[in-house]
Amino acid sequence: MEIWHGHARVSMMIAGVAVAGVVLSGCGALGLTSTAPSNDSTSTASAEDPVAKETEEAPEVPAFASDLERVCADGLGFSGLPEYRRSDKGLHPAVLMRKSDDSWTQNSISAGDYPKGWILDFGDDVSKTQLVACYEQTGTTPAGKVCDMEEKETKKAYKMTMYNTSYLVRVVDARTGKTISQHKGRAASTTCPIITFFSEGDDKSKYYTEASAKDYRTFLRRYIST
Repeated sequence: MEIWHGHARVSMMIAGVAVAGVVLSGCGALGLTSTAPSNDSTSTASAEDPVAKETEEAPEVPAFASDLERVCADGLGFSGLPEYRRSDKGLHPAVLMRKSDDSWTQNSISAGDYPKGWILDFGDDVSKTQLVACYEQTGTTPAGKVCDMEEKETKKAYKMTMYNTSYLVRVVDARTGKTISQHKGRAASTTCPIITFFSEGDDKSKYYTEASAKDYRTFLRRYIST
């Protein structure tokens, strides 16, 4: 807009000179002359929109915990989140993420698993996130246990083989996307579950014991509570 106005201003000045020339030509006896305006008088304005530029460069923050998927998957942080400094005494809030198949989703915690303020759970303000704990299974082994199960709706009996699992938990800086530390663990059990949940297409004949969030609480504590 500024450039347009600048051009309009120059055009008006030129028009003014032309009019002056006409008037003066009728009064040649006066001996007056007109001078064209110097190019130095024109101003060059920036075409950039300062508001758009400010918006474009604004620090990025996640709107939802699901946005933190990229931190675990690709090491891409959010520049607008609080800086993590382990040397700072106090709490450094974390979000727990879990890998299922090829996607990352927020992992919930049970009441009492962690002290208040350690973990940002569903509905909490994720703009306070400093750390992301990324949990994923890395292997399975037979637990040596077969359970007698029954489908709830059809009452049909079936056998279910239990498997132990190995897992990896990474503590990642939510702001930079860099891995700070990692922990390998194993979840094992030979106790048949009272109830199981399956998605459509899952193999009901196999049950994989997974670590709960409190199983790696001691590891996370070193980085969340300093």
